[in-house]
Amino acid sequence: MLTNLILRPMKGEFELTAIKDRLDLMADVFVDPLGSGMYLVCGLPEAKEMYRDRRVKDPSRFPYVCLIDVTPEQVSVLQEYGTAEELRSAREFVSWILQRFACHIEDDYKADITELYREVGVGAFYPKGL
Repeated sequence: MLTNLILRPMKGEFELTAIKDRLDLMADVFVDPLGSGMYLVCGLPEAKEMYRDRRVKDPSRFPYVCLIDVTPEQVSVLQEYGTAEELRSAREFVSWILQRFACHIEDDYKADITELYREVGVGAFYPKGL
């Protein structure tokens, strides 16, 4: 089941500094150079420059990569256009955040899929073998 994920803290707000620091440490991730605050997940470190150039060249749209939007109230992982490499990196991030924060998990349609995570784990949200 590949779906975009919306993670909401069960209590309070997310600790933004920890989340942004984690994203900044990921070799294939960069924050939008145009100031939206969105993180682009490129899948491969060497792809960062290409996607950064595409974003700057056409500011009206994002390249087709996984995107992560971080606010105190929610973390959105927009991964429906992700390649296998990008999805691996998105999965690593989602695993990290779910190990550190108690979260409600929703899909694009606001359906609560938290129980699916509890039963199956983060693999429920990604293709088998990823």
